[in-house]
Amino acid sequence: MTLTVLEPGLCTLVVDCGRPHTRSLGVPVGGAADRSALAIGNALVGNPASAAALEITLAGPTLEAQDELACVVYGAPFTLESDRQTLQAGQTFTLQPGEVLRIGATAHGMRAYFCVRGGFHEPAVLESQSSLAPLLAGASLRALSGMSSAGTSIRPSWPSSMVSSATGFRRRISPQRNSPSPRPATAWACACAAGR
Repeated sequence: MTLTVLEPGLCTLVVDCGRPHTRSLGVPVGGAADRSALAIGNALVGNPASAAALEITLAGPTLEAQDELACVVYGAPFTLESDRQTLQAGQTFTLQPGEVLRIGATAHGMRAYFCVRGGFHEPAVLESQSSLAPLLAGASLRALSGMSSAGTSIRPSWPSSMVSSATGFRRRISPQRNSPSPRPATAWACACAAGR
């Protein structure tokens, strides 16, 4: 099962859970920036949490399906356009052979994960498929299996009520702003003296 990258987007990477045991070698851990979103996206298409997916940052790619693929875009609410169907981020869908998917931009958040049934299969380096270089136009991405053995679309592996609750919870979290202090002990003492 393959997808062809027609346009790569701003910074689209193949990611999994990274290389947590390579820091002593001077190799960055890498992997997904939002592992929770990756795990939920993978669960929606029936994959293990660590299956490789595309990490989309700010503006997404344009992809053409060469085979039937069960997919989801999960994370920030990116706009999705297809030449054959109406799509929404966070909901599973099936791409048909020759169908073009355009993943646009997002007004909230920064990243989302494009997960396909079976996960993407790229050459592993140090036991991870995570890439450091973004996708290029013309690249072909391989997935193990886009559809179930019966040829029907994959159903989400989590009940939709759980996914809706998780999505609503993620939207209610407000960003926290922290500024580093050159002298944390002094800042703490000043805050205590001010009665805060």
